Amino acid sequence: TILQKVIGRAAARHLIAAGHDVTGISEAGHPMLDARVRLHRGPLTGPVLVAEHHYRVPRGYFDRMVNDPESTMREVRLVPTTSGGRRTGLKLSGMRPESRMAALGFQNGDQLESLNDLPLATPEQALEAYAAARSADSLRVRLLRNGQRIELRYDLVD
Repeated sequence: TILQKVIGRAAARHLIAAGHDVTGISEAGHPMLDARVRLHRGPLTGPVLVAEHHYRVPRGYFDRMVNDPESTMREVRLVPTTSGGRRTGLKLSGMRPESRMAALGFQNGDQLESLNDLPLATPEQALEAYAAARSADSLRVRLLRNGQRIELRYDLVD
């Protein structure tokens, strides 16, 4: 099995000892990286999972998404969610596994509640959060997934 994720030294050693083939992606090597990890050097072109629910995202990747919202919205449907007669967020549906939203860790059925602590319950709130996110260096998306609240975190890097 080829694992193409940036992984820690201890995890790499355990996977290698178990007979797995381990690779990583980086612009440069690191002296603490296990020598048996085959490193693919190159610029970061898409989101990389660095910890559970935590991603590094190239600024250009993010900018392309926010500068072309129509294209992004063709990849996923957003349906308002309600609880007790009031809007609570936006539910994702119709998302394909190869979509940009899926690459960012979103799943069909996720109910988006907030972006950087700004609620996403109404279209007006979503537009406000979207506008504020355009200039952010990091993003936090709170959502409900399979009955559990989780937070996805994104570091936007040059």
